[in-house]
Amino acid sequence: MTKATLTIRSVSARAVDAPISRPVKTAFGVIRSAPLVLIDVVTDQGIAGRSYLFGYAKFTLKPLVQLIDEIGSGLIGKAIVPLDLMAEMDAKFRLLGWQGLVGMAVSGLDMAFWDALGQAVAQPLATLLGASPRPIKAYDSYGAVDPVADEKDLRRSLDQGFSRHQDQGRRRGPCQ
Repeated sequence: MTKATLTIRSVSARAVDAPISRPVKTAFGVIRSAPLVLIDVVTDQGIAGRSYLFGYAKFTLKPLVQLIDEIGSGLIGKAIVPLDLMAEMDAKFRLLGWQGLVGMAVSGLDMAFWDALGQAVAQPLATLLGASPRPIKAYDSYGAVDPVADEKDLRRSLDQGFSRHQDQGRRRGPCQ
């Protein structure tokens, strides 16, 4: 890890309802925009661990931001040791449980903690956890993509994503 332990200086969350070019079909309806909560955990060394949550619906954004801000205020000054922080959260939220927004908020913070650690040592999370980084096969879980009708868009997206990923990996570091 780093010579000095990373300490949480600030936690912030902000809501973004991002437009998407094609609606996504799900079991509960059609998603026409991406309701996201962007999370930043900034350390005393100036390293920012970042993550995001997909809120599923616009009405979840405000409560998620409030939860993250409230939980985050209690984390200021604590060392970023994800397993210890999660044990603390587990005790804190034992009566509420992990279902719903509480679990989402804590998970988003946990991802940001790990991202900060990866940034600090300039390693991908997989390496930090003892694995080898490698491509991951993905799939369309809801059948929203028609490979034939959407071939042109899929190829463009893959080409852009691949070249962007190669460029970012060379410039920035581990956890994007």
